[in-house]
Amino acid sequence: AWSRTERGRFRLLLWEQHMTSPVSKKLTRALKSQISVDIEHAKRKMTDLQSRVYTKWINARLKELARQRRAESSSGGKAAVRLCNDFLFDLRDGTVLINLTEAVAGKQLPVNTSDNKHSHIANIQEVLQYLDSLEIEVTANLAILINEGNETATLGLVWKLITFYNHKQLGREGFDVTLRRQLLSWCQNYLMSYRSYGVEVTDFGSSWKDGLAFVALVHRFKPDLMDIDRAKERSPNDLLSDAFQTAHEEFHVEPLLLPEDLELFPDKGQGLSAEWVDESPVLTYVAEFLNQVMTKAASRVAEYKERVDLLLSWLDEVDRCHVEVADKKPVTKEEQRVLQDILQEEAVKRQALVDVESLYDALSKEAGFSVEMEAELKSEAVTNRFDHSLRTVRRCLVTAMLDEAEQRKEAAEFVDSTAALDEPDSSIVDNHLLLQNVEELLQKLETGDSNE
Repeated sequence: AWSRTERGRFRLLLWEQHMTSPVSKKLTRALKSQISVDIEHAKRKMTDLQSRVYTKWINARLKELARQRRAESSSGGKAAVRLCNDFLFDLRDGTVLINLTEAVAGKQLPVNTSDNKHSHIANIQEVLQYLDSLEIEVTANLAILINEGNETATLGLVWKLITFYNHKQLGREGFDVTLRRQLLSWCQNYLMSYRSYGVEVTDFGSSWKDGLAFVALVHRFKPDLMDIDRAKERSPNDLLSDAFQTAHEEFHVEPLLLPEDLELFPDKGQGLSAEWVDESPVLTYVAEFLNQVMTKAASRVAEYKERVDLLLSWLDEVDRCHVEVADKKPVTKEEQRVLQDILQEEAVKRQALVDVESLYDALSKEAGFSVEMEAELKSEAVTNRFDHSLRTVRRCLVTAMLDEAEQRKEAAEFVDSTAALDEPDSSIVDNHLLLQNVEELLQKLETGDSNE
């Protein structure tokens, strides 16, 4: 296909030479015919790319549904979820569409298993009626067109499902035609620091063709796996291959695109004005990448919260023990032992706290965006509470031991005043030992040595 510049030069040449002769007119018609053929060929390739990407996306969702059904099955048997092999043929009976709708929207629809045209259309109509209830616009005769294998109608419906699914995954319920704008804004914000490496995202076609944007996208979340500094020295095919493979291995991003698929798009600077260019294949991949990154981040957040909950439960028990003895005088030996046991556990629990802090820091780096959670679950808040609770227990134990030492001292003085002792009384010896323990605890408390 001719570029816009080449077509402009051709039109200018025609005008300059005043091509009015029959031969010139014949040549003009031949060239126009060739341009038309080239455009139709480009359109066909782009449509084929859409079909391949959509098929892979459909199968990714159907595999997720199959795993979900197996997990929910009490018998442990495999769920019968048929995958999509021939994009147009497999969607014609409506059963794949019904399963896809369940995977995308979470709604299990009834299936008509009769193998005839009427039942197939009824299955498709079931899907369309549900999509209509979600305010996803569908046309009146769409069921018939899909059953007949109409390519444009089938591609259009699947694109609506892709758009709905991505909005749902990204936290926006319902159907919204601004998915492109939202993803483009996201890419521009998170890849802004890569402009010096030649990355500037202005669309979902030419901007990604040389592979630099895909490399930057992976590097943004896994900088240790992609060498962004030497990216310009490598070929687009190598960059695309590495980016797709790394995204699949690290984030489980379905390989919806192949490196050669990007060759269909115009080079950078030519824009996407050509009528045959469609951004949905690249847009679908980028959305899939973002969804998987967020899924992994959510899993890590869940792990973090689980660890924090265990730590907070222990601190709740610590606070409860402290409250029980805080205002008691004297504190019994058994109660002192409980407080001492808490302090003996401190080293182990503090290591758990260090692990939690490290996990929280890793979350922010890996997710690439701020992790939203309750204030009391954040690393700093957990650390502050941990230090406060353990400091309170130490003080409580020191106070209890001081009280006990004072009582023993008074008792020893009383004994000393009533009788001369040839040998030290055992209670006095215990008293000296207790005072030594108290002095050691006070020293630790002053130096803030909480690891002892």
